[in-house]
Amino acid sequence: MSALIACRDLVRVYTMGDQTVRALDGVSVDIAAGEYVAVTGASGSGKSTFMNMLGALDRPDSGSLHIAGEDLLALDADRLAAFRNRTIGFVFQQFNLLSRTSALENAALPLVYAGVPAAERRKRAMGRPAAARGDCPRPRQRSENPAGRRAHGRARLADLG
Repeated sequence: MSALIACRDLVRVYTMGDQTVRALDGVSVDIAAGEYVAVTGASGSGKSTFMNMLGALDRPDSGSLHIAGEDLLALDADRLAAFRNRTIGFVFQQFNLLSRTSALENAALPLVYAGVPAAERRKRAMGRPAAARGDCPRPRQRSENPAGRRAHGRARLADLG
């Protein structure tokens, strides 16, 4: 089985004043489709930097990064944004659900950016069990667990197409 994510020798160095910080220093990993992976470490160990690389939000100073067969370092900014839009789903620690928007609308939000027509967005979002529940229509009315399920549903919605 080939890797869905393949990172080789990722290096990311930040300069802050007169200090140089090596946030990533030669990280290599293969992650297969369907595999669960935890990124752990002490504060300042490079976890967020690594996740930003995997989310196509930042680029390494050196190394290689392939996701779903695409060489992310070969993509210009527009192609990288298009790749991120159609391939990567984000679930943020605080979920980033819009408080004035229903569960259904929150789940369908990535499809708005993908240019999917409103009727199709609603149909696809209704296919997500967490989004279809109507008992608590606004994020602030939900406990964290249902809000988290809705955030996960939003991140995975593009998979339904």
